[in-house]
Amino acid sequence: MAEAGDGEAQWLMYRAHDNKLISPTKKDRDAISHWYKRAEQTGFPEALVHIARSWKRIFPNMEKENPELAKKYVSYLERAAKQKHVGAMGQLAAYFRPYGYYDSSKELPHKDFVKSTYWYRKASENSDKYYWELAKVLRNKQNPERDIDEGLRLLIKLKETEWADEAHVKLAEIILSGEELPRNEQAAIALLHKALNHKYSDFETVVVPANYMLGRIMLAKSSNIENRRAARNYFSAIFENRFAKYIRPGWYSSSEEISAAAYQLAGILSDENKSDKLIDKYLKIASDLGDSRAARKLAYKEAQKRKLPSELVWKVQSELNRSGLKIGNVDGKFGLKTFAALRAFECINGTPLSGTPTKE
Repeated sequence: MAEAGDGEAQWLMYRAHDNKLISPTKKDRDAISHWYKRAEQTGFPEALVHIARSWKRIFPNMEKENPELAKKYVSYLERAAKQKHVGAMGQLAAYFRPYGYYDSSKELPHKDFVKSTYWYRKASENSDKYYWELAKVLRNKQNPERDIDEGLRLLIKLKETEWADEAHVKLAEIILSGEELPRNEQAAIALLHKALNHKYSDFETVVVPANYMLGRIMLAKSSNIENRRAARNYFSAIFENRFAKYIRPGWYSSSEEISAAAYQLAGILSDENKSDKLIDKYLKIASDLGDSRAARKLAYKEAQKRKLPSELVWKVQSELNRSGLKIGNVDGKFGLKTFAALRAFECINGTPLSGTPTKE
């Protein structure tokens, strides 16, 4: 059949030789090359996709380094897609999809929301595993093809599936906001637990937002011990994940949620009288990610350790009051009001305080 021109048979012959199914002791390099080229010339879709993917692995920036190869890459995938190869459709959609928080089409001209949406639609017609990707591009504000209602319908379709964990998180967020769907806390909680019920859930798009939302829900319920303990466990799960070791500014797009979770966790641990070292660890994470509240708390704790003489504190308080910052009683104790006034003084003058204040 392969000799007669059957593309599938040619591809199977290539794979049989490549996997030593015909000769268990060694690979027949000539036969591998022969059938590989024959399957490519015939245009068998699996061969076309395999070749296109190999180019992408070798030349990840082919659009800049080898534009002609980039055109060939697209043409091979399009030929496979026209033969109903769903993987080729998905690969084309991903290739054309803009990414990041800005329109990157100026830097990468091949990025095109319209083409990406077209191919995700085609892929979705053949497999529901592309519903989530299609929903994302349809709900993107920069997409000329934007249709948030259709995107929402796709998310609802994915509600009962076991594998669409990112879609479950997004739908839970929509349900909790109460803007597009009636607010239903229990339904959102069920979706978030389903999303987290995978051993290898994505850290950035599932583990962080799902645990953060669940933690906030528990804190909002009431201040009883059980709810705060549950919130602590959810927030802690973010930092117990193996990918938490990579947390640093600019590394994850969900850094705001990571920062807020770290700050909330520090507060709960403080109420539970946990060690200062553990509390400071989470305050430091939040501070490094830009949380000014955490930075102020760390600075205050550091200032308290210095054991400033009461006479010096009295002088500082007097000067701050005289400057109109109104710290309250001049008592010689370095409390929160004195600290807040010092921070305000720093901000007003644009310079950090150092040294001993004088009458001048």
